[in-house]
Amino acid sequence: MVENMRNKSPKESVKTLFTALKDGDDEIVKSSLSNRSIELIEVASETQNITFKEALKDFGLHHSENLPETRNQAIKGDMAFIDVKNSDTGKFKVFVFIRENDAWKLAVDHIVLSVELNMVEKFFNNIKNLFGDCIDLLKTKP
Repeated sequence: MVENMRNKSPKESVKTLFTALKDGDDEIVKSSLSNRSIELIEVASETQNITFKEALKDFGLHHSENLPETRNQAIKGDMAFIDVKNSDTGKFKVFVFIRENDAWKLAVDHIVLSVELNMVEKFFNNIKNLFGDCIDLLKTKP
C-alpha cells in the first residue's frame, strides 16, 4: 500500500492517516507510519498487552468524525513538521514526518522524543530556578 502514499505531501499524508483511522483500514494506517513507529507501537502494545489499535490511542492517534485541522507545514530535507489540532483538547501538536521509501510517513518516535526532551528541559529549568532562589537567599544572609 506504500504506492498510495507516494507523491503525497505531508499534509495529504495526515489526511490519509486519519481517514484510514476513521475507516478502520489497518493496512493504510501502517503504511502511513514509519518503520520505527510501527516497531515502537508494537512494543507498546505487547508490553501493555493491548492491541495495536489501542496502542495507537496512547500515541494520540485515534479516529474522529472530522479530519483534524492542520497548519504550518515545514519541510526540511527528509523531515517535515506539521501542526495538527487535537480534536479532544483543541490544542495543536507538532507531528513529525520522515521521507521513507519515497513517501512521507508519520514518525511517532520523533514525536515521543520531542515530548521527552521538553519534559527534561522543564525539569532542568525548574532545578535552575530552585537553585537560583537558594543562591539568592544565601547572598542575603549575613
